[in-house]
Amino acid sequence: MVVAHLMMCSTLDRSLCLDIHFKGTLQEMPLGLDYQKRKNVKLFTKIALALLAATTFSMAEINVGGHIGGSYNMLWDVNTYMEDYSGLGFNAGVEAKIALPIIAVVPGVYFAYESVGKTDYGVDYTLSKTGIEVPVMARLSLLPIVFVEAGPQLNINMSTTIEFGDEEFDDSNASTAEFGIAIGAGADLPVLPLTVDVRFFMGLSSMSDDDEFTGKRMGIDLGVTYWFL
Repeated sequence: MVVAHLMMCSTLDRSLCLDIHFKGTLQEMPLGLDYQKRKNVKLFTKIALALLAATTFSMAEINVGGHIGGSYNMLWDVNTYMEDYSGLGFNAGVEAKIALPIIAVVPGVYFAYESVGKTDYGVDYTLSKTGIEVPVMARLSLLPIVFVEAGPQLNINMSTTIEFGDEEFDDSNASTAEFGIAIGAGADLPVLPLTVDVRFFMGLSSMSDDDEFTGKRMGIDLGVTYWFL
C-alpha cells in the first residue's frame, strides 16, 4: 500500500494551495523479457548512449541518408534440427553519420526481413522474421575513403512464422528482442554521396524464449547508403 501527499501553491498568492492525497497500491508490471535479455537490452542502451554522448563535446558534422541492403543469414549455437538452416533477407531504413575528430558514429533504424530454411526429404522448412534493426556503429577511417566499423545491434521482433511444406503458423515462442554485435568495413565513394559497406552480425541472445531452442542468428549484410542531407 502506497500513500502520497502533495501540496501545490500559487507563486502569486501563497494562500491559494491545493492539497492532494493519493492512496493506492503499486504492482510490478511484467517485463516480457527474461533477466538475461533485459541485461542485453540495458547493455545495448549504455553503449549506444556512450557513443552518442560524445557528440555533445564537439561541433560534429551530421549527415542523414537512406539505407538499403541485402543479407545472407545462418543460425549458430543451435540445439535442434534447424542447425543447417540458411537463407536471404533484406533491410531498408535511415542512417545518420555523426562525424567526430577521430571516428564517426553511425546509428541506423531499418525495417528488416530475414528468412532461413532448408529442404529435407522433399519438404521445405522455413523460418521467417520481420522486425526493426537498430545498429549503432563506431566508424574509423583508415584511408580517405576506406573505413572499418564495429558496434552493438538490437533487433526487435515484429512477427515470426514457421513453414513446414504447405503448413504455416506463427511462432508464439519467438523472443521479443535479440542483441548482438556487428563488425565490418566499407568505403565512401569520392564522387557520389554514397557509402557501401559489408557487415558481419553475430547474435548473442536466442531467437526463441523456448528453453528447448537456443538458436542464434548470424549473417553477412551488404548495404548502400545515399546521403541526402
